Amino acid sequence: MHRNRRAGSTKSSSTTFIIEDDMVCICRCGFEAETIVCWFDENAGRRLYVCCREKYGDGCGWKAWKDPKMSEHAKHVICRLLRRINSLEEKIANDKKIAQELRDREKKF
Repeated sequence: MHRNRRAGSTKSSSTTFIIEDDMVCICRCGFEAETIVCWFDENAGRRLYVCCREKYGDGCGWKAWKDPKMSEHAKHVICRLLRRINSLEEKIANDKKIAQELRDREKKF
């Protein structure tokens, strides 16, 4: 079930639509849907409504996009930035590990 839907670019069941920002979405189970953020390359950063019972493994499978589809350029930029962030986070974690090893060595001397 949906309230106030408009034509869009995403499929949910057999209907294509995007949900307006201020709408409450009710899934086929009759519960208010949750909003999650997709982090797969094709839709990175795009918000999605899902059945709130999916996380327990007994949901109805209902889903609908909250955000419109992004342009190819936007997808490319977001994916590139995410890769850069991941790389920097790995470098920081590695640098912290090295710094801790150096502190541990200093304590021995």
